[in-house]
Parts: sequence; C-alpha cells; structure tokens
Amino acid sequence: MRGYRWRFGECALNGATLELSVRGRSVKLEPKPLQLLLFLLRHAGEVVTKDELLDGVWPGRVLSDTVLSKAMGRLRQGLDDEAQALIKTVHGYGYRLVAPVSIEALSPAAGPPPLLLQLGSRAPHRPGWSLSQFLGSGGFGEVWLGTHDQTRERRVFKYADDAAGLRALKREITLWRVLRATHGERPEFVRLLDWNVEEPPYFTESEYANAGPLPQWARARGGLEAIPVEQRLELVAQAAQALALAHAAGVLHKDLKPSNLLIEELPGGQPRLKLGDFGSGRVLDAGVLEQLDITRMGFTQSRQEGDSISGTPLYMAPELLADQQPTVQSDVYALGVILYQMVIADLRRPLAPGWEQGVADELLREDIASAAAGPVDQRLGDATALVRRLRTLDARREARTRLREAEAQRQALQQDMVRLRARQRLVLAAAAGLGVALITAAGAYVQVRQSRDRTEHALHEARIATAQTRAVNDFLVDDLLGQANPFTSGRSDSTVREVLDRAAATVGQRFADQPDRQAAVRLSLGHSYLGIGAYAAAQVQLQQVLSLQSPDARAQEALGVEARLALEQVYLSTDRMDEAEQVMAPLQASGDPDVRLKGEVSQAWLLHQRGAYETAATRLAALLPDVETRFRGQPYVSFVRERLATALRDAGQLDEAIAAARQALAEREAQFGADHPRALEAAYSLGGTLYLADRLDDALEVLDDVHARATSVLGEAHHLSLNAAADLGQVMQTRGDAASAMPLLEKVLRLRQAHYGDAHRDTRSAYNNLAFVYEDLQRGDEALALFEKTYALELEYSGPLDPLTLISGNNLARRYQKLGRWREAEPIQRTTLSNGRQTLPPDHWQLGIFMYLLADTLGELGQFEEADQLFTEAHPILRAGLGEDHQFTQRARSLHEALKQRAGHKS
Repeated sequence: MRGYRWRFGECALNGATLELSVRGRSVKLEPKPLQLLLFLLRHAGEVVTKDELLDGVWPGRVLSDTVLSKAMGRLRQGLDDEAQALIKTVHGYGYRLVAPVSIEALSPAAGPPPLLLQLGSRAPHRPGWSLSQFLGSGGFGEVWLGTHDQTRERRVFKYADDAAGLRALKREITLWRVLRATHGERPEFVRLLDWNVEEPPYFTESEYANAGPLPQWARARGGLEAIPVEQRLELVAQAAQALALAHAAGVLHKDLKPSNLLIEELPGGQPRLKLGDFGSGRVLDAGVLEQLDITRMGFTQSRQEGDSISGTPLYMAPELLADQQPTVQSDVYALGVILYQMVIADLRRPLAPGWEQGVADELLREDIASAAAGPVDQRLGDATALVRRLRTLDARREARTRLREAEAQRQALQQDMVRLRARQRLVLAAAAGLGVALITAAGAYVQVRQSRDRTEHALHEARIATAQTRAVNDFLVDDLLGQANPFTSGRSDSTVREVLDRAAATVGQRFADQPDRQAAVRLSLGHSYLGIGAYAAAQVQLQQVLSLQSPDARAQEALGVEARLALEQVYLSTDRMDEAEQVMAPLQASGDPDVRLKGEVSQAWLLHQRGAYETAATRLAALLPDVETRFRGQPYVSFVRERLATALRDAGQLDEAIAAARQALAEREAQFGADHPRALEAAYSLGGTLYLADRLDDALEVLDDVHARATSVLGEAHHLSLNAAADLGQVMQTRGDAASAMPLLEKVLRLRQAHYGDAHRDTRSAYNNLAFVYEDLQRGDEALALFEKTYALELEYSGPLDPLTLISGNNLARRYQKLGRWREAEPIQRTTLSNGRQTLPPDHWQLGIFMYLLADTLGELGQFEEADQLFTEAHPILRAGLGEDHQFTQRARSLHEALKQRAGHKS
C-alpha cells in the first residue's frame, strides 16, 4: 500500500506517509483506528467480521467487542462518518466500507521487484511481524512462517513473485471468500486472515496449523506406520468431509495431495485436519461469484485459470491427463489415491496395477477402488460417500460377518434336514426288519422325532417370517413400484404420497384371506407414511394392523407392538397425547416382559411430553440398563437413549444430555448409516442440545449437516428437515447472523402453517423463533406482534403451566423490556416465574433466567430490594445449570452490578 494513494468518498489516504485528508483537511488518526482503516481499504466492498478485524489489528489478544467499537468510533469521528456513509455497520456481524474506492500510483509502476526475503527480516506490509522460518516455494513464489514480535503468535505468509503467482493468490482469496460466504467460518479449511494484492510483494496471510502438513506430522511421529490405522482413516474421512463442503459451495480444489492437508493438534494431542491451498482451484459455476457479490479475482479470463493441466501427476485423475474439464469426481480420485497411501502407510507409493495385493482389508479395497476408479462413471459420485464408508467401517464389517453367518446357518439348517430325514428312514427300516432291535430302534425313533420337532418348529418360525417378508417385498415390487410405472399409472410425475395412496388401495383385496401378511404390509405402509409426515394416512394403516385377526397369535402380537409404537409417534407428532397414552397402555399390561418394558418407556416419555422433564429423565435413566440388557444390539436401545438425552436436556442436565446424545448418534449411524432418517433424528437432537449448552460452533456444524442431508433425503417439507432448519436458524441468529437466519425461519413457518396449521406446537415455535430474528433486524413491530401471538396460542393450547407457555411469556416480557414498557413486562414475568416454580425443578436453569429478567424489570421500576434478592437467588442456579461463562450467567451478573450502582446512587 506504500506506493499508492487511496481515495474514498471525500477522503484520501497516502500509503507512503499514512497521511489522511478529509475534504482537503489533514486529519490525525491514532494507530489502531488507522490500522482499522487500512484493513477495511484492503477489503473494500466486503463485509469484514468483528473477529477478522480483531485478529488483524490486535493479533493474539483476547478482547471484547467494546475495544473494537471504541476504535471504530474514533475512526468514524476522524472521517466525519457518523451517518455511516463511508463505513456501514452490519448489525451482529461486522463492518463494510461502502464508499467507492479508487487507487492511484504515487510513482510509475515498475513491475514487481524480486522478493529478497530473508530469515529474521520484517514481514513486508505487516508491522510487528518477522519472518521466522522458510516453509517452501512453488510456481507462485515463497511461503514463510511469520511470528509476531510481542505476542509470539504464528501465521503463514504466502508471497507471489510474478503475475502468475499473483493470479494464484487472487484465485485462492476468491475461493476462500466463496467457502466463507457459503458455510461461514469452518474448521475444515485453513482460514485466510488478510491479503495484499495491490502493491508488491503481494501476499496472503493465513492461520498456522501447529503440526504442519500431513507428511511433516507423520514424520514427527515416527512415520505413518507408527500411527494406528484407525487414526489414519479418520484423517482421510476429515479430508473427505472438507472436500465435500468445498464441493457443496461449488468449489473444486484440483490439487489435492498430502502436503495440502494441514494438521492442527488439539489440546490432548488429537489431530484435526484442515484443507488448504486452493490456488489451483476453480468454481463449478462462475455465476456463484455474482450471486455472492464476490469480485472475480483470479478468474478474469474466458477459461478459468487453473483449468489447464496442473497439479501433482501422482494424484491427477485420468480425465485430467486427457485435458478434459475437471469435475467433483476428479477431486474424489485424488482422495482415493491418498486413502490408498494412508492404508499402506506410504505417501510416495503410486496407485499402480496390482495395488490390491498390499491392502488386506476387503472393505478398504472396495473403498479405494470406488474412489480411484479410472472410468468416471464407476467412481464415487461425491466425497460424502467416502466419509460415510470410512466412519461406518466397523458396522459394515459386522454386517458383512452377520450376513455370512446367516448364510452359513441357512446352509447348515438345510443339511441338517437332509441328514434328519435320512436318519429317520434308516431307523424305521431297522425296526421293521429286525425284531430283536425293536426297543433300541424305538428309542432312536423317539430321539429323532424330538430332534425333528425342534427343527420343524424353528423352520415354522422361519417360514412365517420369510412369508411375511416375501409378502412385503412382492407388494413393494408389484404394487408400490408398479404404481410409479408411467405405463401403469399413466403419469410420469407421481409423488411419493400419490404412489403410496394408489398402492395402499390394493392391500385389502390382495391379502383378503391372509391377515398376517396384510398386517405386515400395512405396517410397512404405515411406517412409509410416517416417514413422509403423512400422519393421517399412517394412522389409518396402523389402526388396520391392530384390527386384523391373524391365526398366528405370536405374529399378531409382534406386529401389534410395532404398530402401537408407530401410532405413538403419529399421535405425539400431532399433539394428541391422550391418544398416545391410550394406544400404549396395553403394552404395560402385557405378560411379555420385553413388551411391558417398551410400555414403561412410553409412559416415561409421555411424562416428558407433558412437561415433567426431571421425572421423565429419572425414569428413563432407570429403565435404560434393562433396555440395554433385553434389546442388546437392536435399534430400540439407541431409540431409548435418544429419548433420555432429550429429557436430560430439558431437565437442565446439559453435559449428561450431550454425552447420551453423542452415544445415541454413534449407535444409529453404525446401525443404519449416516443418511438414514433415524440417524438424522439423533444428529438433530445432538445439535439442539449443543445449542442450549451455548456451544454454538459445534451446534452450527451439526445442524447445518443434518439440515442439508435431511432436505436431500426427505425433502424440505419433512418434519425432520423443518426441525433442523428451525434450530439452524436459531443458532445463526444467536451467533449474530440474523440476516441469514430470516429466510430460513420464514420458510419453516410457511411450511409448518401449511402442513400443521397455527394450533400445532411446532408452528407456535416457528412464530417465536422468527420473532427473535425480526427483533435483531430492527423490525420491532413485527417482532412484538409475533411474540404476542405466540404467547396467546400457548396459553390457549398448552395451558399456563406448560414449559412452552412459560418460555413464550418470558420472551414477550423481554420484548416489552427492550421497548422500555416495564410495567407491561412485570405482570407477565411474575406469572411466568410463579408458574415456573410449580412446573420446573427448583434448580432448573430456566428458572434462573426468569428470575434475573424479572429482577431487571423491578430494578427499572425502583423496587431495588426485591430485585437484589432475585438476582442473588438466580446466580447459583445459572452457574450450576449453564456454567460460569455462559452468556446468560454473565448477563445476569452484569445486570446485577448495574442495579447495585443505581441503588447506591439513589440512596
């Protein structure tokens, strides 16, 4: 910047002397406001986050937003920009230099001088930073490790020494901005912190991964062979996950190799992988840059820079060597080569013919072959598929072992029957021909008959199960899929619901004389309707299951239990708790201990649904060991564990809830795979719990992933997709990005209104969530109207003691507080706290929130003594339930201190 003059609005900044003039008048800025201005000029037109400004101007220091606000205030004062005509505040996010900027050279440009960088020299354009280690070089220029002189923080500086290198830097900046605009700040990518592309030497500045590139990290631990293969595979899975995120943003890497996989060692030594160096990358659709309002730096030519043959030959897909256009699957190929190298513990080995001989694990051989297949149409379609394969490896091995065991058992059973019949014939022949051996033959015959009876019983059970399975399969093929055939239905655009409806109409006629098979088919249809959120249709099919009379009593009972469990979900999803309780009551009276246990679990969950969170959590925790014993290895265990996690969360036991939710998710993914709706439900539950625990980054990562996968698998209108979208919007809003949360939550409300109507609790929740976003976006009248509507609906449909009513009342009162309408807030808050004391445990963190907010109102109304008493009561509850550093705990403390000052001043 030293060789240029920057003009913006009626201001000018001389880069050589750092002299600022405003309307021709010289203005002196303090160092920090001046550094803020320089940072914003380098990123003119961009929204720069508060964290980016803090990192760039106060590196290595942990500061509050107040420090930044004060420095920005001094900068505005110097620029005479109180009206924000030059620098606009983006509420809850950061700042943007909106004035048009022009740059003029102070002297004729002479082309970039040689870098001449030396160990220990000052980092160009970065006061306070020194070059402490040379990291390498390439076609673009040089890479150095820089260290801050005071804080000793380390960062990586990549310098360009010619025009081609500058284009690579610009391309990397552009792609980083695309990734950030799409996904926010993600730990999967090496984060760019600053850059200079106006004055040589050009550079980018990025975070430093403390363990270096993957090869360096491996050498420091004695080589890859000294690292457990499970840890190596997890690092490949992390690389695949980062690559999948890049692809989801429309970004190709095009130079994936071990040296671009950086390792950050977390406290405790656990490695976390970051994907870096997008200098050879490209966007799949250049239009995305316009959509995101991102300057096309590095992509100014008609053919995108980096589309020619580039990269490391060892990792280049065959189609790139043939000079074809790169695709997502070109990156997947490189990932497959890296997977092979990590499995054999040799990062120099090419994927040459005969590579399979070095990989003993058959599943890993399949994974490598699928990722690095030569023909594109035989290659994995995306990196997400490889993530799922690697992270379910143990479950896949177990499933394959069970499949082989089942096949072996089937063959052994057939052989036993052949031997049994042969033995029976021999015994009968001996009894008829040899009278002297009659007694012996009779004894043998009895043994054979007993053995045959046992075997025949097992075969009978197997035949029943096989017949039911065959009936369902035949129905799916002939009726369900047949109805989707345009030659059968006369339509080529049938929806899933339409196909199910047409197929369901044939069940009664097709299985009129086979009630057990009809029940199995209707149960399958009921689950299908439930899966797409068609609750009324699901209810019809499941009630039919209960009404059918089968000649096989055991089969009828088993199908009935499954139908009742599914009906429970139907009734709970439609706010019909009394009917849910009725349909599950017979299970609690069953003579079968397994069935009775399921009934007890249902009873405990209904307590939770009625707001008795602590009692429900206690009962579910007591039932879980018995469930684990009786249903070991079955999906029902993770089902109960997920319910326990939710009950613990709502009872305020957040650490225990997170642990239970993580375990339930791991079980679901091992049993069903990561994209199965049951696994997505468990992941959604975990994300919501992390949000309540104020672990916003973790919650955002989990819920963003759940929302994307649920929408892809189930559609945007499915209840799970909507729930994930609602929680994701709440996390975005809490993190200060209400603008991104608003369209998401508006869509949730619109779809829930259409699907459920206003009376449903999920719709009421959507009103409440959107109100918060409108509030943050300064749309106060709309926010107040939604808060008032939510509270009225909750009072009408949930009653005054329901936890949802308490929360909505608290939210409405809090809005009145912000408007200064303290006397309107007070009666609502007193009612909420009084009812909360009746409903919630005495140490529940939500009570602490009710207390400190009422105390704040009372303080504003001059009732200092009662306010002080409530603050004092709230503090230990908040600390115990949420932790000392939680935002609510800190907020209560600061309000209490302000109250004490006001009370002291008044006295």
